[in-house]
Amino acid sequence: SMEGLYFEASATVPYHFLMQDELSGPSVTEEEGESVGGPSNPMRGLPYNGFDPELGIQHMQMLGIQYYLAFSEAAVSAADASEDLTLIGESGPWNVYLVGDAPRVAGLDYEPVVWDGVSDHQDEWLDPSVDWFQTPERWDVYQASNGPEQWQRIGPDELSALNPSDSLDGDVSNGEAENESELPYELRPLPDVTVDNVDYGQTGISFDVDEIGVPVVVNASYFPNWNVAGADGPYRVAPNVMVVIPTEQHVSLSYGRTPVDVAGFMLTFLGIAAAIWLARRRTPEATAWFDWVEWLDLEAKWLTHRRWVEYGERHGSEAAASHAEAGEGPGPVAEHEVGSPTLEERDNVDTPESG
Repeated sequence: SMEGLYFEASATVPYHFLMQDELSGPSVTEEEGESVGGPSNPMRGLPYNGFDPELGIQHMQMLGIQYYLAFSEAAVSAADASEDLTLIGESGPWNVYLVGDAPRVAGLDYEPVVWDGVSDHQDEWLDPSVDWFQTPERWDVYQASNGPEQWQRIGPDELSALNPSDSLDGDVSNGEAENESELPYELRPLPDVTVDNVDYGQTGISFDVDEIGVPVVVNASYFPNWNVAGADGPYRVAPNVMVVIPTEQHVSLSYGRTPVDVAGFMLTFLGIAAAIWLARRRTPEATAWFDWVEWLDLEAKWLTHRRWVEYGERHGSEAAASHAEAGEGPGPVAEHEVGSPTLEERDNVDTPESG
């Protein structure tokens, strides 16, 4: 489904949910009290229009959506009444319709214009693209984030004036717009172009054209990873699709890798290699706190033994033994002495008190 394809994974998500709102019938409360149907409208801040199947069908045609599924009474009735939808099957509660006039690749009526000062960042792109998406009178002139030098540019002030309330009256594509002269750009008609042999795959799109140098729109979600052969571009246009300018009669687009992707893969491989290297290193076993207590006890015994040996060497063994019985002698150890034996040696040390 379109939601399964785009949800939280593409910049096309906002336009999908606007379409879902237009194409989902009002929710209905069943006898059990459960509310069914109706749009989810999960994205905040979007100008949802409510149930408007005519506009929703036009949006599906714009984006090259091939099928429409409906189950609510209102949605099914609207779909059955539309000349652009053909019922082709049923599955459970769903009616499946084929969307007519929804090309994956198509020619343009007019040369696109470029939004000057609007980057591809979603914070800058979303508002003007949604305005364009919700204003059918402006659809004949695609709006782009960049393009060839000969394409016209619209500055920020001119762009802010192009909102739904100031949209064109009449049909621009037929040259009947009453206030066409008020547009901040010139309408530049393009020659007709025929697109054939469209192959629309998971990671590639190819097609043939009969005219070179005439822009065509490719109704697939734009992303920087797209590369094109046999054409210039791709250029991002509203809402979030691509325009290419063929330089050859056969054009192919492929989904490749960007420098950011390559850098990410390299860091991932380095991280895996580092983890393996660290895992294979011999690391000393961790010492519990009670092992240190035992060690300190043995250390004290050994140093006490050393002091008695030195005391006996200075005063004689008999004197040392008598002093030990009387509780006299070198006294307890106050600090660590250099030359301590190993833990194994300390285990075999007996103090004078123990014989």
